[in-house]
Amino acid sequence: MTYKLTALLTLMIIVKLSYGQTCSHNDLSTKFDFRTTFRRLKSITTGYDSCIISINIVDKLTKKHTQTITLIPSADGDIFSDGDGCNSVRSYTTGKNVNAQSTDGDYGVFIIADFNFDSKEDIAVKNDVGGNSGPTYTYYIQNKNGQFLIDSYLTDNMEFFPTFFNKKKRTLTTVVFADVAHLGETTFKLNTLNNSCIKTGHRFLEMKDK
Repeated sequence: MTYKLTALLTLMIIVKLSYGQTCSHNDLSTKFDFRTTFRRLKSITTGYDSCIISINIVDKLTKKHTQTITLIPSADGDIFSDGDGCNSVRSYTTGKNVNAQSTDGDYGVFIIADFNFDSKEDIAVKNDVGGNSGPTYTYYIQNKNGQFLIDSYLTDNMEFFPTFFNKKKRTLTTVVFADVAHLGETTFKLNTLNNSCIKTGHRFLEMKDK
């Protein structure tokens, strides 16, 4: 009896509750269809969550699966809650939700755009709900073979989603809250030597200047 009780208690400690959602996105890209799956594992005993996002990519023309991207975002906050992952999407290629209002730097959980100005579609996935400055994103850049590779510089340094794209100057500009009275504006410019963006400028703006 004691052995069975101990085994049961041990099982309760390690067992986690799993829940999530799967979404199909066929109107975000001219070349690919996307199927995103989000799972959240919630510990019964500690209450802490662990999360995993899978993005399955299918070529529209051939209908062949080309890649699976797996991302483990921050467990803090409800990044994909109440159908958020299915509806909170945006595409600067097809125009899907491109004019949707963004609140506190939140442009959605899954976004298609050209972040390095090479006329190829890239991917941004929300990885943290963030603080006062808004959510942060993980960026994947499409290479010449149609594979999406993580861009560590944009992910670790730009972090936030760009408020402005300037295709002519090849710049991305983020505008986020810096303090109660100011916004921080940071500009990243494409380095044509290695086809990646680098930080070129930063300034503080008064709220009234936004």
